[in-house]
Amino acid sequence: MTTPRYRYDRLLVGSLPIVLLALGLVGWVWWDAREDAALAAAEATAREEVDPVKARMDAAALAPTDIDTTIRVVHEIDRALADHHSMREYLAAAAAQDYRGVAPDVLAARGRILDVLFRLYALQTQADEKDELFAVSAEYLLKTMSLVELQGGLSPATSVSVDKEQAQKLLEQLRVEKAEHARVANALRGEEAALYEAVATYANTLRPHLEAWDKLCLLRDRARLAARNGDWAAARAAADAAMEMSPGEQEAHLLAAQAILVGGTVEDLPRAEALIAEVLALHPDQSAPALLLQGVLERRRGDEAKATLAFQQSAAMYPKQAARLSDMLDPYKQRAFLDQSREGTWILESYRSTMVGAGFYSPDLQLAKGLFDAGKFEAGKQHVLEHFGRRRAQAQWDFLLSDIQFCLELLGEDYRAIFPEDAWLDLVVDAELIGGGITLAIDNRSERTLRNATLVLAIQYTDMLPGQYSAVSAERTLPAVLPRESTNFGRLDIDTEWLGKPKTRADVVQHRAVLLSDDAVVWVDTDAFKMAEAKAFREASSRAPTNPGMASRMDTLSRDAGRAASVAAVTRLGEDGVVLKLPRALSILAPVFTLDYGGRTITATKNVIEKDEIVLDFRGLANFEAADATLGDLVLTVGSVFGERKLRWAPAGGMAWRFVGVE
Repeated sequence: MTTPRYRYDRLLVGSLPIVLLALGLVGWVWWDAREDAALAAAEATAREEVDPVKARMDAAALAPTDIDTTIRVVHEIDRALADHHSMREYLAAAAAQDYRGVAPDVLAARGRILDVLFRLYALQTQADEKDELFAVSAEYLLKTMSLVELQGGLSPATSVSVDKEQAQKLLEQLRVEKAEHARVANALRGEEAALYEAVATYANTLRPHLEAWDKLCLLRDRARLAARNGDWAAARAAADAAMEMSPGEQEAHLLAAQAILVGGTVEDLPRAEALIAEVLALHPDQSAPALLLQGVLERRRGDEAKATLAFQQSAAMYPKQAARLSDMLDPYKQRAFLDQSREGTWILESYRSTMVGAGFYSPDLQLAKGLFDAGKFEAGKQHVLEHFGRRRAQAQWDFLLSDIQFCLELLGEDYRAIFPEDAWLDLVVDAELIGGGITLAIDNRSERTLRNATLVLAIQYTDMLPGQYSAVSAERTLPAVLPRESTNFGRLDIDTEWLGKPKTRADVVQHRAVLLSDDAVVWVDTDAFKMAEAKAFREASSRAPTNPGMASRMDTLSRDAGRAASVAAVTRLGEDGVVLKLPRALSILAPVFTLDYGGRTITATKNVIEKDEIVLDFRGLANFEAADATLGDLVLTVGSVFGERKLRWAPAGGMAWRFVGVE
């Protein structure tokens, strides 16, 4: 029997939805299987990248715990989370981290956060979604951790709270900002509760370690302040106590060794040697400051050849290690209060100088000391200039001012002899008529050319402590500062912040400057500052002389200058005066001159260096051509940071004077 065609067609049409449904089910099963396979592959990839980090943490949990290492590594993990742009990069950095010494409970708590990140990471199958997830989750995690607060006193009962309402607002804000990646933001929402719990647990676990680290810091602070005061016994005692708390730390080891090398006896040197060896063994990747101390140790033992080799090794390592060493400063950012006191800034400066090779820890300055002591002036000078050349190349202006002060203390007259005519360099600062900037120039009254010159302005703002400056370089480096010329260094905008407060030109209390060149590194100041500084130092030295050696040298230089001086009366219409020519050797005192005559105190209208002489032209003393004119005594005051001397000349008949002596 033949089936009617119309029935076949109706059957075919009636079964079409069933066929389509079946095909859809097959497609869905196929797609779901494909999605499952992609998720399984993503999870496997995530596991491959996360497992090495977990394994490294688990293995490190068996090592002895050190509080300083714990806080440093915690900081470095947070830095990695903030600095890297993908989960792969972050996990690679975390896997390379040395976790030995980190407290096991901190590692376990940090592992819980990593577990949450793993679950989020494993759910993403596309590369761009993985990167976006990491960017969102890392930002959210860091901001959420910043909302953690300790509740109660510093006791075992102290608890931790996470401001969940603020954390939720952060998530909503990120969801709006990342609207084009809704799936990523929604995935993060699913792990909200887990993140809250992981962060709170981590913060609660870290709390007692932070308290212990704070006590460790107080001991190291005490050692640094004692070292600044020259109390090396107290510095060593505080450093020893810090090492008892944290045997694996670096700072107190260096401080204790430095205290022995500078203030200890020969019998103490083996202890310093042992401390240096410990630092080199525990921190081989941060060896530069320890190698420098090794050089100081060999110098104390009288072996300058070995000292030179150690200083050279330190110099070779500092550029490589400076970035890592200075990164370690970041845990100190938790102690931001240090910037708000003079003593706090001393502590920070001491730490930073150790880490980047400034001041006592500068290999070049230590090498210069040995060369100057050996009578090799030019070689010593070269190392001084190389040290400051490195400062300029790295644009590290923070240490510039203290480094110059250290040079004056360590190298003394040898440093001043590099460019003794610094008093003949004048800083000229003019305010712009329009805007908040200033223009900078140097008047060079000496006969020396200073090549490849950079001018760094040191500005004291309101709210700064006395002697505290902010250093900023002028807009350009110039080929030369020529003799007897004014050199313009361009303009500088005064628009910055200090301790969170905006500062403009109106907030400037005073300014100084440092001129860095291939020939010298010197302070340059305005005339007003030079006069005020010389007066302040003279008053301070009259109460307690700070440099008896230079004071004695000033006596000799003043007597020699008076005996060798040329004094000539000069008649000019209405401006009769005296021209004094003094030996150039007097310039090493950085002197400020005034002349007393006839009951008046006069400054020179001309004060320059010409060949081997300092030429001073004092005008308007008297009318020497008057019929009843008689000469009086000339008293030249030589003011310096080393004291004040008065050179006296008495009339010698006619229009001449004779040198009487020094007062």
